[in-house]
Amino acid sequence: MFADGTPELRAARIEEAGLEEELRGSLLALAGVTALDTRKLDEAEVGAACLAVARYAEERGAPATRLAFMEVAAVAMPDDARLAFEVGKLARDSADYAAGEAWFRKAIKAAIHAKDRETYIWAFLGLAILYMRLGNYPASRAVTNRALRAARHHRLRGMAGRAYHHLFILEAESERSREAYEHAYSALQAYGREHPRLNALAHDVAWYWVCHGAYVRALPILEAVAPHVSDPSEQPLVFANLAWAAAGSGEYLRYEQTRRHALELLNQPCGRRRFTAVLATLACADASAGNVELAEKTAESALSLALRMGDVDAWTLAERGLKQARSRSKDEFFVEEMPVLARRADRLAGDLIRSLES
Repeated sequence: MFADGTPELRAARIEEAGLEEELRGSLLALAGVTALDTRKLDEAEVGAACLAVARYAEERGAPATRLAFMEVAAVAMPDDARLAFEVGKLARDSADYAAGEAWFRKAIKAAIHAKDRETYIWAFLGLAILYMRLGNYPASRAVTNRALRAARHHRLRGMAGRAYHHLFILEAESERSREAYEHAYSALQAYGREHPRLNALAHDVAWYWVCHGAYVRALPILEAVAPHVSDPSEQPLVFANLAWAAAGSGEYLRYEQTRRHALELLNQPCGRRRFTAVLATLACADASAGNVELAEKTAESALSLALRMGDVDAWTLAERGLKQARSRSKDEFFVEEMPVLARRADRLAGDLIRSLES
């Protein structure tokens, strides 16, 4: 990079490539960086050029390129807490957990220095998701509680709702229903009826019930949520979950229609991000509907993909569908709730439906 003539050679190659003007200008600016005395560098200009390339990469579906240039931009602008947080998210979602943790920690430090309360909380929540994906639930719970304390201290109700929402997921994953319902209620109250994350909360609670065989309770919530999911990458999974709830509830026509729709959405380019999870969920739906051959075929496809991608959650779910199909049982996984928990769950379901319909 620093050999004589290298900046000129790189600029010539950029000029010859016939690039779009937006990308060409940004790359030319970066090509000249190595020709400058470091004391003359304008960090903001370097960062802006990197961010422009990152946006270009994002629009064209090149996540590794996007992450690389976002990371350089964050190095160039170390005081930008929000940028460090975004890099942490990208690294985490690329399964580079060590880099993700480092960038979230940098975001926290920069946010403290800048007195940026929201980014400070977001960074702790980003860490919480990272630790949960690594299976370190105590660490995830600890950093989520730090985020919650900060959100409550600064009266940021929406962000408190996000923290309660994550605590619900943690307790649900830990099979602690009582605590999970308490956090779900707290999240619902903090979000309020107009919050954009209300649909996500309702979906996650319904998903918990579907996984525990409480299909009848989950079905109306998923039916209320599904039409309002605007993110194309999330729609296939929502409809797959709805198909599973319908099958488990004995609504077989609804199951067939919804299953078909989930696959149609999955075939769209923007709907493929969670391909393995959708197949695993549909395998469980097929097994609950009694479609043994289809369940086995779908589960085997999901298992193959999950193994290739290292997706432990999808693997576990696909195995569940396969086991249920081969045992020819309606569902072996229903967990009977204690009456007090069942009443609490029914009340939560009613409150969620009323909030979604208002």
